[in-house]
Amino acid sequence: MEVSPAGRARILHGVMIKKLSEKYQQWNYFRKSKKTQAYSFKGIKIKILPGVFSPEGTRTTELFASYLLNEDWNKKKVLELGAGSGLLSFLLCQKGAEVTASDISENAIDGIKQNSQALDLNVHAINSNLFEKLNERFDIIIINPPFFQKDPKSIAESAWYCGKNFDYFIALFEQFSQRDLKEQIWMILSENADIEMIESIALSKGLAIQDKVNLETHDEKHVVFKISNK
Repeated sequence: MEVSPAGRARILHGVMIKKLSEKYQQWNYFRKSKKTQAYSFKGIKIKILPGVFSPEGTRTTELFASYLLNEDWNKKKVLELGAGSGLLSFLLCQKGAEVTASDISENAIDGIKQNSQALDLNVHAINSNLFEKLNERFDIIIINPPFFQKDPKSIAESAWYCGKNFDYFIALFEQFSQRDLKEQIWMILSENADIEMIESIALSKGLAIQDKVNLETHDEKHVVFKISNK
């Protein structure tokens, strides 16, 4: 079907608006992350230390949280990989889960420990690059991953950028495929990510996509992937 000049113009305009929105989100994140931030969601009030990803200004974390809270987490063993602020960990701990929160950022881990104590929630925090220091088995591994295609130049940037060649996802799925454990990843991806490429990387590592859940919002679509390694 041939697209009219007016139609092409509208498509190009939409692409430009999307890219500008992405750039603003990233600029705003790095601007705010230079200082300690306060954040609150569903009764969880936390402080986010400098350089740590904040859910404020993005829809993904809160959308994922609302989805997760509809599930039964009582006595489930959960890992939040790349936990950042630890918001999801605190919410699931409140729901009765046994939660471990990991992150490559030492500041993120320090913040999770401080907030865990302040909230009186027993979330175990560990500084780890992906599964490097995580040998135990988990029922569910939840991930809100970086997906913008650019090589990160710092730990703070790794919360946004997955690498020009999807290095984050290649390493993540490679390590997950080698875990001799029956586990499942629940990962949320925005429509702004290259979802087809990320899915193809998971499949190339021998992983199975067990389910895809579409989360509709008025301005941005998201998908929750449920990925199994056995």
